[in-house]
Amino acid sequence: MTHTAPAPSPAELAAAVPGLAEYLRPATLLNPYAAQPVPGASGIGGPALWAVGAPWPHCTARHPEDEYLIPRSAPVPPTVPTALITLAHLRAEDAPHLPWPEGTDLLQVLWCPNDHDDI
Repeated sequence: MTHTAPAPSPAELAAAVPGLAEYLRPATLLNPYAAQPVPGASGIGGPALWAVGAPWPHCTARHPEDEYLIPRSAPVPPTVPTALITLAHLRAEDAPHLPWPEGTDLLQVLWCPNDHDDI
């Protein structure tokens, strides 16, 4: 089910904020609400659609919080990979204005929950 919220038109936004018109782009409003996740539907969080047997992606960067776990006298061990967290799933039918590559219809956004000094 697609939920929509009233929003000002692009013309109203451009009139209200001078100089904004050149930056206007189509947008997808994410309007999450509490519900049971539906496999294959667009959503925020919840279980990801993942190919059977495919490895789950991990972040292998060194995280600042890793340093607090290592005694100063100990050698720095290799970074322990951190499993990425699913933030969102977006189906092409819910965001047709996006430039979907040929043969694709699902965008999954994954996130590393740790800080990264190098980013």
